[in-house]
Amino acid sequence: MDHSYNSYSSPSSLAAYSAPFFSTLTFDQISDLDYPMISPSSALVSFVFGEEILCDAAATVILPGKVIPHIDDVLKLSWDMSAAFANGKRSVTVHFSFKSSNIQRTQRYHFSKASTLDVCMDFTEIFFTQINLFKLINNKIAVDAAQELVRHVSSLGQIDAISWGHFLQQPILTLVCGFYVTDFPLWKLSSLLGEN
Repeated sequence: MDHSYNSYSSPSSLAAYSAPFFSTLTFDQISDLDYPMISPSSALVSFVFGEEILCDAAATVILPGKVIPHIDDVLKLSWDMSAAFANGKRSVTVHFSFKSSNIQRTQRYHFSKASTLDVCMDFTEIFFTQINLFKLINNKIAVDAAQELVRHVSSLGQIDAISWGHFLQQPILTLVCGFYVTDFPLWKLSSLLGEN
């Protein structure tokens, strides 16, 4: 892949839901996280790459609680993005159909970010960096597991306030020390819930 494509399509390190956002996300922050909603799979009907470039906040920010495409649809879009970029394209116009609610929506995405998929019919500017944020948001198993872990441990009421406070300040991706498997982030402790 072209380095200028990587630079262009990479979300800002300060953007919500970017890789740095998730690497510093703590258990305390996760309990109040307003996460974007993910649409059902196969809502993507068609897409066409375009040349339009926007750099305002609407083109680079994903707001909490908004609906974004499912990872299956995001992958369909991302497969051709590098070649489209090499051909001068900087955005993608996408047509979605939500069969369960009989809603259809056309949007334009930046290669790094996503805009809302509201109930109304309209045309929204969105670009390549949005698509890469969609990928990160769709990988939400760590977020769900960390939230479940916080709820469970909190409901037990058996941990002292100092230890609990220290735990809540830990990033959910912090690796557990002393496990045989070295790549075991704290959020995966939720897999032990229900074990005796």
